[in-house]
Amino acid sequence: MQSENNIPISSIHRMVDCPLCEKNNFKVIYKYKPNRYNHNYFYTPSWDGGLEVGLTLVKCKSCNFKYQNPIFKDEDLNLLYPESIAPENLKPADFGDFSFIYKAVKPYIDSSNKDFFAVDIGTRVGGLPKLLQENGVNAAGIEMNKALVRASNKYGVKNIYEGKVDNLKEVLQKHNKSNVDLLTMTDVIEHLTNPNKDFKLISSLQKSGQILLLTTMFDDSLGRFFFGKEWYYIHAQHTLYFSRKTITEFLHKFGYKVVKIDSIPFYKSLIHLPKGYTKFFKHKWHLLAGTKFTPKKWFADDRPECQDMMTIVAIKS
Repeated sequence: MQSENNIPISSIHRMVDCPLCEKNNFKVIYKYKPNRYNHNYFYTPSWDGGLEVGLTLVKCKSCNFKYQNPIFKDEDLNLLYPESIAPENLKPADFGDFSFIYKAVKPYIDSSNKDFFAVDIGTRVGGLPKLLQENGVNAAGIEMNKALVRASNKYGVKNIYEGKVDNLKEVLQKHNKSNVDLLTMTDVIEHLTNPNKDFKLISSLQKSGQILLLTTMFDDSLGRFFFGKEWYYIHAQHTLYFSRKTITEFLHKFGYKVVKIDSIPFYKSLIHLPKGYTKFFKHKWHLLAGTKFTPKKWFADDRPECQDMMTIVAIKS
């Protein structure tokens, strides 16, 4: 099936309007053919759900926002997020290092307020809530992957719940809260399939002065500029590709003022460029040569980047 813009649409896909300006006026910037990564030799759940489907990135002609279109239907997202990748028994290293997040939000945590409450959406195994709790903050986490929630609960992390953004109000009610002082989403916003709906809900559950922290890759980065179509962060799980300008505009729609955006300094990005190009050429060679990997190779192993992530702190107006 073809869309009116001649973009192939499978039965698991749906077309979407621009998430920023909500118009349907775009041009294709990258189109990837089905089976770009041979399923016999590459492990590809986050790229294509293991199916014979393509991937298309577009740019809105009205506001220049970049996004995936079409995207997987919500009822088929499980193909992109298999539970099999979750560990059954966690080790301390599995929780990750969220010290940079804690450092970013610490100035906004009111330690004298016993009612201060934080929620991390897309928490995986609860690494950030665990760190916040260890620093005296009443915190909870929401994660859609059942296996990750089970593993976290088994380890003993408190207040980790199964769910998505839709379940935020329910989690607040469990803790007798009507709003959330600190909401964090680390590497989550780029995965959303209904971002306007999700942020209308999030905004309704934060009052003036309360804090939102996000991390995501940024489209106006050095790695995105140099590696283009082969950039590490492009795959089917990632539906939204924000720049520093468009993330500010998007949050403004929902009553947030961005007060800080941190990203790796330009000169430090340059340090990663030689390694990135080594990966770039290696990746292109495997695709051109049709290398057969046994066991299967993770499709993104050799896709390049230059630490192209940003951390955004915003305050509800």
